[in-house]
Amino acid sequence: MKRFPDIRRGPVLLLAILVWVSGLDARERAVEIRSRCYDCHLNPSPPQGTDRGPLIDESVFKASVHGSQRCENCHRSVISLPHEKDLPPVSCTDCHRVDNTVGAPKLRSYREYEQSVHGRLVAEGDPRAPRCQNCHGDHDILKPAESASHVNKLHIASTCGQCHFEVEKAYEASIHGKTLIEGNLAAPVCTDCHGEHDILRPGEEGSSVSRDQVVNTCAVCHEDIVKMKMFGLTTATVESYRESYHGVAYKFGSDATATCIECHGHHKILAPENPASPVNEANIPKTCGQKNCHKGAGPGFAKGKVHVSFEKTPEKYAREGRDRTFAKVFHIVELAFISLTTSVIFGMILYMALDLYDKWVRRKRRWILFLSVTTAPLALTFWIVWKVVLSFIGKLHGG
Repeated sequence: MKRFPDIRRGPVLLLAILVWVSGLDARERAVEIRSRCYDCHLNPSPPQGTDRGPLIDESVFKASVHGSQRCENCHRSVISLPHEKDLPPVSCTDCHRVDNTVGAPKLRSYREYEQSVHGRLVAEGDPRAPRCQNCHGDHDILKPAESASHVNKLHIASTCGQCHFEVEKAYEASIHGKTLIEGNLAAPVCTDCHGEHDILRPGEEGSSVSRDQVVNTCAVCHEDIVKMKMFGLTTATVESYRESYHGVAYKFGSDATATCIECHGHHKILAPENPASPVNEANIPKTCGQKNCHKGAGPGFAKGKVHVSFEKTPEKYAREGRDRTFAKVFHIVELAFISLTTSVIFGMILYMALDLYDKWVRRKRRWILFLSVTTAPLALTFWIVWKVVLSFIGKLHGG
């Protein structure tokens, strides 16, 4: 029996061909559009009558995280070619949002950015305010872990320095900056202290470098045992500050007490051994004597020890040699002082308790005497009245 083709497969096959052709057409159009973009933006000598605009390195763009994307995916305001000279900034949030369906990382960074000092300035129309492209790049965006990325840890300072150039210079001269330049990625950079997309002004509530948070921010590294061991430092520095007068006053909300930055500085933090450091022995009187602190501080301020570790384990002492011995002696003196203070306070409490007990006993005795003196006449009077009443009642009955 002769078999005929199954005509039911025809529509399916036709649909598949149409989908393939439409996809091919879309790819051809994408290639055509990119080719037309490249006519100007890859060509140092663009067609006559056109403004080339920014010159793009095709190899750099293709190596970027967006290398497979089409030009119009980002430049959505371009609806015809040649396009207008002044285009609006590219909106990264078109793709980089939590509910995106294009495969972009689903992060909340854009929300944090909108609420940051940078995002608010952009919303206010400040032309100097940084957008995503100012930090991450435009056609050369790479993942942060890649060494050539603008937001790789080794390049963070220079990226922020595009706007904050004086701060960048100060940071590069600091102990943190020099350590990073030497290639040690454990050193803190701008984002470790200020944050990334959620940067706020130092005076704003919630800022990681605000007065309320700066000690905790410094402690992220300076309480990290692994990091401090790497640099030959001790984690007891933060603990000793919190146990000091400054630390206790700070904990209870004092606005006048010193925090880390009042003594060590902020962007240009130097090692204590550096003659220019504000905590160098020669500069301590000036540092302690600054405005709103210990006015008139003299050389005696430099004789005391700061951040003395009270740990009994030798390797946890803040310094070696003479300071280690001093720390041990200081620890003994501290224990003696605590014992003496505790004994005095306990003695006062005991004295007050005995005094109150004595007064209570004496008052109890006086109360008994009072009752005996006042109750006897009253009882006698009551007894006499009672006898009179009984005799009067007896006469009535007998009479």
